[in-house]
Amino acid sequence: MSVNLETPEGLPKTRKARKAATRRTLLGAASQCFAERGYVDTQIGDIAKTAGVAHGTFYVHFANKEALLEELLEQFNQGLLERLTALQADAPGGALGQGALDGRVRQVASTFLAYWSEGRDFVRAYAQKAALGTSVESLRDGINPQMVGFLTQALTVATATLALPPHRIELVTHGLLAAWMRIGLQALFNDAISLAEAEDTLVMMTVAVFRTLREPAEPAGA
Repeated sequence: MSVNLETPEGLPKTRKARKAATRRTLLGAASQCFAERGYVDTQIGDIAKTAGVAHGTFYVHFANKEALLEELLEQFNQGLLERLTALQADAPGGALGQGALDGRVRQVASTFLAYWSEGRDFVRAYAQKAALGTSVESLRDGINPQMVGFLTQALTVATATLALPPHRIELVTHGLLAAWMRIGLQALFNDAISLAEAEDTLVMMTVAVFRTLREPAEPAGA
């Protein structure tokens, strides 16, 4: 039998449930404020007012605006990973030939660009935050560890017969992710770039990298 945590007024009964509900409300209010005002011009008081809570309640849940944005980033990245994982689950197994590789990469690129388009307001907000200052570790390692794991696994499988060292795969992973992020930003915020053009570019670049990695290196002097 399911347990109803809601009171007749629609509020969670337990303290833990109320706290979780307030946190979700703050995250939703922040998303709305970022979309309407932008990240830079949104104040904590704006988020609290939109959420319908006292200003001090914000600090019960988040140390600052940056911490809240990082949680939204975690949710955003996880949502993309879930879509890509579902896409991978539906794909046939086995080694990919040239045509199949193109098609698989195109599916991933299309899913990525569609997801970013849906989350355009969040992408803009995080880009504004990044422009204000990002840690050296974030610049080095990226802001999407979920995608790092997803792509590293794909590259490891694709190059299994070559036994590339992990650090080489890691370098390629970060290089590809940096390119995908920059092309994604162009697709969303450069009116001269269409989603179709961005998708074609992602496919062209990514397939070329996969093919290069899968081809044995020519002997020196060949």
